[in-house]
Amino acid sequence: MLTAPVAFGSRPDDARARLDDASRLLREGRVGEAERVLREMLACRPRDILAMTLLGRVLLGGDRAVEAADVLDRAVATTLRVPPELLLLR
Repeated sequence: MLTAPVAFGSRPDDARARLDDASRLLREGRVGEAERVLREMLACRPRDILAMTLLGRVLLGGDRAVEAADVLDRAVATTLRVPPELLLLR
């Protein structure tokens, strides 16, 4: 029986494998490749907090603080249960 190919990111184990790949690439010093893997992940799974956090660390390590702050701000906003706009009302 033939089945349609499953798009990347549709299964949690795919995401875990891709995060493991990115971590391995970082340990091997292949930072650019790790960044590419993480950005591809986020293109398919834009709310993946682990991928955002790891990408933020990659960007900070590359002296790209402004980009890192954007990614990490998005990670924080993703984890909030209260819309960020409501936090301003305090």
